[in-house]
Amino acid sequence: MRLVFIDFEDSFTNNILSYFDQFDFHIDIVNFRNLSKSNISDLLENQLVVLGPGPGHPEEYLKSFVSVGVNFKDELSKAKRIIGICLGHQLVLNIFDELRVVRSSRPMHGQAITMKLEEDEDLFDCFNREDRTELIHAKLQRYNSLKVEIDSGEYKSGNKECLTQFIFDNNDELLMAYRPNFFFTMQFHPESVGTSCNNILFEAMNKFLM
Repeated sequence: MRLVFIDFEDSFTNNILSYFDQFDFHIDIVNFRNLSKSNISDLLENQLVVLGPGPGHPEEYLKSFVSVGVNFKDELSKAKRIIGICLGHQLVLNIFDELRVVRSSRPMHGQAITMKLEEDEDLFDCFNREDRTELIHAKLQRYNSLKVEIDSGEYKSGNKECLTQFIFDNNDELLMAYRPNFFFTMQFHPESVGTSCNNILFEAMNKFLM
């Protein structure tokens, strides 16, 4: 099965790819600079797509796509399933939920956070139920100065209608997002040695993509 990995020139890209290599995918690695109006539809339409991590603000990349005649939102919406990691997470939620990406009040580079999940909150259905306890206590390594802006209290109260499900971290910043059968994103690095549940996370991604 084909998996298209959009490479935003991050130093952790190869580590992420090594985890995806353990699954039954034929991986096409495409540098974001090589996306063009003439090739992007063939690359993304009805495909499994991973948007990797990368430096900078997502708006910088969206502007670079516009400059070469690419409407990235329209093209990405044609994908079959999307995984977004760090920068990829920010791009997906900025595009499909129109959420702002702003500077975090707690920038972290190589520091661990934890998942904040209430007893009555469900995990995304791509996770196995038996992994809940381990995930709640897991260390998740962040390398970012930016965050997707959303009020956790407003979301959990049900006042904000949204097709997307969200899980927050112990600092009440957005940790993961999930829209069934469309996208699964995370603000941390699942491949990092500082993340204590790498295999659970990549198994969940594989289950989602399949």
